[in-house]
Amino acid sequence: MRPVALPNRRRTRSSPLPARGAGFARDAWVVIVSDGPERGDPRPLVDAVTRLARLAWGLSWLTPLAADPDFRPEAGALRHLAPRLDDIADGSSLAALCRFVLGEAGRPHP
Repeated sequence: MRPVALPNRRRTRSSPLPARGAGFARDAWVVIVSDGPERGDPRPLVDAVTRLARLAWGLSWLTPLAADPDFRPEAGALRHLAPRLDDIADGSSLAALCRFVLGEAGRPHP
């Protein structure tokens, strides 16, 4: 199956999904791969991820910062997003991403 390419022209920081693309998140397991640190006001990112969390069946955030055993989501937007996420996991390498995806593949859909 080929991945679906969404148009970039309507994406902004406050809207990570184009208005017409939001339907792709409905009842989907969404995995965000990001280093986490944002610049400026975190509210637009928090608002957008909150909207995404309402649409999605599951929402996971993979970050290379989580490879550190002492990592805690205590700064910026990630601190506010943690309660809305199903997982915050290691995204530091392709192997870590594969382990996460393969480990989550058996998660039962509600």
